[in-house]
Amino acid sequence: MIYDVLIIGAGPAGCSAALTLRNRNKTVLMAYTGDGALGLAEKINNYPGTRGKSGREMLELFRAEALDAGAEIRKDKVSQLLPMGDTFSAIVGPEIVSARSVLLTIGASRGKEIPGEQTLLGRGVSYCATCDAMLYRGRPVLVIGTDQESVEEANFLSGVCSSVQYLCEKKHDLTALNEKIVRLPGKPGAVERADGTQIRVRTEDRAYTADCVFILRPAVAPGTLLPGLTTDGAAIRHDEKMRTSVPRVCVAGDAAGAPLQVAKAVGDGCIAALSLAEDLKTGAPE
Repeated sequence: MIYDVLIIGAGPAGCSAALTLRNRNKTVLMAYTGDGALGLAEKINNYPGTRGKSGREMLELFRAEALDAGAEIRKDKVSQLLPMGDTFSAIVGPEIVSARSVLLTIGASRGKEIPGEQTLLGRGVSYCATCDAMLYRGRPVLVIGTDQESVEEANFLSGVCSSVQYLCEKKHDLTALNEKIVRLPGKPGAVERADGTQIRVRTEDRAYTADCVFILRPAVAPGTLLPGLTTDGAAIRHDEKMRTSVPRVCVAGDAAGAPLQVAKAVGDGCIAALSLAEDLKTGAPE
């Protein structure tokens, strides 16, 4: 199946867009990894009609409405997105998905890349354990993790690879980490090529090597996710109709820049959906 629109993210912007697109009979897949900053909010008092609700309650309402409208929602990370002529090919969890257009509602970029990771991406550095684990069956790997999903993916790797080392990029709960996995002290400072085909990760005090380094973050940086995407600092550059520098790709919500508010995200999502619906009908403007 080829979807009309792949929405990356399932927050206010993505859900708003999904409703508008479904009202125009467009097929929609929403893929997301977490609840973002909104999911941590105890109460939201600046969005009409939901006064006093928690961020998580709001997200549940938004997503339920998108599902009721006929959108498909998956809790999977989109780790790669490539233009393929008239469509886009995306790695969504373990699957390859095709879509005619894309909406980026990936939230505000809050993470920094580790020096060297971009240079070695696809050459010993991976962002997706599910995608690339079998390439390193029976070989030693190292995981740089940030959250509970990283722990789950590391546990998966421990059943495929000969050994797994685990290094925290951000502090998180490691209670569920498989006892076979070696926990490393310190924080990653750089990723570089070691002898032969191995990759080296340097911390403040030591260096560790493996055949592959899996950097497992909740989301991939915009420029890494989609080649050719223009950014302004942490935000993705767009025009007044939320179109980006890549044809048939729009942006909405916090990823489009300040103010980082639910009301603005919902409006962005509606505008972006109308733009994509127009592009799907007439062809994206060059």
